[in-house]
Amino acid sequence: MSLIYLDNSATSYPKAPGVAEAVRDNLLSCGTSGRASYDQALEGSRVLYDCRRNLASLFSLPDSSRIVLNSGATESLNTVIKGFLKPGMRALTSRGEHNSVMRPLNALKGHGNVLDRFNCRSDGTADLDDYRTRLKSKPDLVVLCHSSNVSGAVFPVEVMIKDAHEAGALVCLDGAQSAGHKSINLSELDADFYCFAGHKGLLGPAGTGGFYIKEGIEIGSLMEGGTGSASQEEIQPRFLPDLYESGTRNIPGLAGLRASTAFLLETGVDVIGKKEMDLSLRLIEGLKSIEGITVAGPRNPALRNSVVSFFHDRVDISELAEELDDAGIAQRMGLHCAPSAHKSLGTYDRGGTIRFSPGYFNSDEDIDSALEAVREIVNG
Repeated sequence: MSLIYLDNSATSYPKAPGVAEAVRDNLLSCGTSGRASYDQALEGSRVLYDCRRNLASLFSLPDSSRIVLNSGATESLNTVIKGFLKPGMRALTSRGEHNSVMRPLNALKGHGNVLDRFNCRSDGTADLDDYRTRLKSKPDLVVLCHSSNVSGAVFPVEVMIKDAHEAGALVCLDGAQSAGHKSINLSELDADFYCFAGHKGLLGPAGTGGFYIKEGIEIGSLMEGGTGSASQEEIQPRFLPDLYESGTRNIPGLAGLRASTAFLLETGVDVIGKKEMDLSLRLIEGLKSIEGITVAGPRNPALRNSVVSFFHDRVDISELAEELDDAGIAQRMGLHCAPSAHKSLGTYDRGGTIRFSPGYFNSDEDIDSALEAVREIVNG
C-alpha cells in the first residue's frame, strides 16, 4: 500500500528535487566553512553564501548578511525572545501560538518579565480589537504567528506590525508555516525579526532554518563560540551573521536547503502556494460534504493557509487517526504543540483535531483518496 502524505505542516515530503543528492554529495566531501582554505572548506563557505543569497531573494532582502542560519524556527525564536527580552520587559503574543513561542516566553516570566496575550476568535483569526487594547500596556516585544499550524488562520501582520510599531514595540514573526508557502517581502513588511524553518515550506532538510534581523537591531546571542572569524579575540564577534552563528554549521543540511531554495526560486512561491491552496480547498469542500464533520478555521479562503483541521461529532479523533494510518493516509492528530490555539477553536477538550496539510507534490487524486478514506471510516 502506497502512502499518501498529508502531514506537510509537520515536515515536507517529498523534499524538493536535488535535495537528497546535495546532502549526500556534501557528506561524501570533507571540510567545513570559514576554517581553512582548501577546496572542500571553501565549498562549505559557498554553501552558506549561496543559501543566504537564495533566502534573501525569496524574502526580497537587499542584504543577505541579515539572515542568520541555524537549526530552525525553534532555535531562532529562542534566540530572539531570550536575546531581546531583559528582566522587567513586557511581551505580547496571541492565544494561537505554538509552544516554540510560548515555552521560551513562559520561561522568562521567572526572570521578572511580564507576558500578556490577546484573544483569537473561534475560527483562529486574531481579535484585532483586543490586540489594540493590549498594545496600550506598551509591550517591548510582540511575537506573532504569521500563519497558524492548527486553524490555518493567517494573521493580518501588515496592520499588526504597524500598530505595534506605533505603540513602541518591536515585532517578531513566527514564519514556520508561511516561508515557502506565500510570497514574503520582508523589506515592505517591516518586521523586526522573522523566524523560519528549512524543512517545512522551504522543502529542505530537517535541522535547517534561521532568522532575519532588521538593520540597526542587536540582541544578545543564545550561545558563543568559534566562528572561524576574529579568532584572535576571546569575545564573540559583533558583526552579522557571526554574532549568532557559533560552532560548526550543518553544512550537509544547508547544502540541501541551498538546493530546495533554488527550486523555490525557479518554480515560484506563488505557483506553489496556489496549488497548495487549491488542494486544501478541495479538501475542505469534500470534508464539509461528510455528515458529522466540522472543519476548523476561517471560512474565507483569503484568511487561511493550506492547513485543514477537522473532527467528527461521533468518531473520536484517535480512532479516526488510527484508521487513517491503516489506510495509508499520513496526517497528524492531537493538539499540534499549540494547546491555546485549540482552546480558542473549542477543540482542546476533545483532544484536538485531525490535521491534513497538503503540499506542492500532492495531487487531486491524493485528496480524493483521503476524503474517501474519511468517508468510509465515519460511515462504517
